[in-house]
Amino acid sequence: MKYHKPDKIDSIHKKTTLLNTEYFNFAKPIRKLNLSKLSNQKLLSLHKKLFHLQSLSHGWALCTTWFVDSDGEDFTNYLQSVLKEKIASTNSGLELVQAFRTITTRIKKRSDKLKKRNL
Repeated sequence: MKYHKPDKIDSIHKKTTLLNTEYFNFAKPIRKLNLSKLSNQKLLSLHKKLFHLQSLSHGWALCTTWFVDSDGEDFTNYLQSVLKEKIASTNSGLELVQAFRTITTRIKKRSDKLKKRNL
């Protein structure tokens, strides 16, 4: 089965981006709070909103995974082939899983930044 409505998927991705932005804008300041000084009522309020935003932002785009990859894992196979070509052309010596982790994980070390740039 091929899915022939890319505009619908694109609109889901745009909505997902907005939901993720809302979630992170709400969650980031919470990390700086001294939670032990907050009342139970305030903690519950923060928890409920954070959980709601997290559920929306994480769950909204799950259906696109099915649409994009439901036809014989075309998208997954495409990404793997592109990544294998990049690994070969850069002589990085990385395994496919290592390379995928490198390009999809937040950079913490300078050596990882160089690996990512080279891929």
